[in-house]
Amino acid sequence: MYTPQYPQYPAPHASPYGGPYGGPYGGPYGDPYGGPPAPVYGPEPASWGSRAVASLIDSVLAMLLFYGTLLAGFGAAIGLEMLFNPDRRYGDPSWFAGLTIGVSLVAAVVLTVRYWYIPVARSGKTVGKRLLGIKIVALATGEPPSKGRALGRYGAMVLLSLVSMVGLLDVLWPLWDQPYKQSLHDKMAATYVVRG
Repeated sequence: MYTPQYPQYPAPHASPYGGPYGGPYGGPYGDPYGGPPAPVYGPEPASWGSRAVASLIDSVLAMLLFYGTLLAGFGAAIGLEMLFNPDRRYGDPSWFAGLTIGVSLVAAVVLTVRYWYIPVARSGKTVGKRLLGIKIVALATGEPPSKGRALGRYGAMVLLSLVSMVGLLDVLWPLWDQPYKQSLHDKMAATYVVRG
């Protein structure tokens, strides 16, 4: 049986510059010594300076809230003591005045904690962060952290600041952290601060 022959073409000429470019160095399983950090996708991390200024603004506002509430409680305790116990001498407060001061202390702590974590859970922004155009987001989602994560972040920040030099280390950590410029309390809560 006869089969038609197709025309044969000559082999292509070899390049005078060698063969095609090969793959990168290393095997197909990746670099055994690790590689550079993964690139940051999404919003750019906020600068350390903007974080520091926002934190300073928030700290001043939180202190005003805390001490204002406490001062109002002391004023209420003195006023109530004078109103309901006028025969007592100054410096001998009744249990009611002590209770009023205790309630004002609890209220001051609750309001201060709420100042730091409720806005973060809602929008990722406290007043200072809003003024500086930055916000806190969850590392996994890029969305504002949940109430639990925001409260944990604040709790970690407070606990780290109680230990001498660890609080300073926490504040300075974003200067060398890569790629997200996280502080230690950000790492503990899996959050980071971004522009926006």
